[in-house]
Amino acid sequence: MSWFSLALSSAFSNSVVNVIDKIVVERYLRDRWSFPFFMAAFLGVYGVGLLAVRGALGWFRIPPAPVLAVALLPGVLHYVSSVLYTRTLVLTDAATVAAITQTAPLFAVVWGWLVFGELFRPLSYLGIVLSVCCSALLSMEQAPHARRRALNPVLLMTLASTMLRSLGDLFIKVTLGGQDYWNTFGLSRAALLPITGLLLLNREHRRLVASALRAQGPVLLPGMAALELLAIVPLLLSTIAFALGPLGLVSAVRYTTPLFVLGMTGLLNGLRPGLVPEPGGRGHLLLRVLLTVGILAGVVMLRA
Repeated sequence: MSWFSLALSSAFSNSVVNVIDKIVVERYLRDRWSFPFFMAAFLGVYGVGLLAVRGALGWFRIPPAPVLAVALLPGVLHYVSSVLYTRTLVLTDAATVAAITQTAPLFAVVWGWLVFGELFRPLSYLGIVLSVCCSALLSMEQAPHARRRALNPVLLMTLASTMLRSLGDLFIKVTLGGQDYWNTFGLSRAALLPITGLLLLNREHRRLVASALRAQGPVLLPGMAALELLAIVPLLLSTIAFALGPLGLVSAVRYTTPLFVLGMTGLLNGLRPGLVPEPGGRGHLLLRVLLTVGILAGVVMLRA
């Protein structure tokens, strides 16, 4: 498979995970800390487990300290980014946060140029800008209209969160220079396990985790384990895509996820009304159609 088809598959499978995440958060884990904790814990367990198995088979050796630090950074940056993202959701509306988050490919273009010397044709840059803008606007269409906005600190925090995610992608691509994609994926999520261990030292986090376990009983742990096992699919696909393609273009294709989320939400709610929670005021159908066409046109420009 080419980097383009892998990145597109990653965006689609990520939309499946996002829709399930939304159902879980809205219906079962409504506080803002339990879901990120269990997500990080299971991804960390899977990452460390993968490295342990591959190490036992002789397919992985712990790299030198500087290389190891770079390889572990994506997991640390992912968690810090998630904390900032959660904080911004408290301060302002989801539409603003989602729209700014979609600008990650623009950061990726800069990192790709600075680190790898990646340069593209003008049509590719136009495709990146078009797909980013349309994805951001589509995210705003799918999010509830807020009654309050606090864009002074929130803008900086959201941009910082987005930049950290794109830096995580950069370090994944750097790590791929010396590791295969299985080891790179395992290293990129291994740091999440000690992070969750440190979180349990905090009394408030322990209380929230215990409360979630009491409320959901034996369903929570196997359910989250299965969900994060599914979440490995888009992460692994994107890792392979980064190994094969340029950082900026792969990132631009991956961040077309809102398009797939919109389609999947409509399909599932058509089959079973109310299955996927949706905000009120979904915006105009014509505008959503135009934004969808814009995203598709941008993706075609990347491939042309």
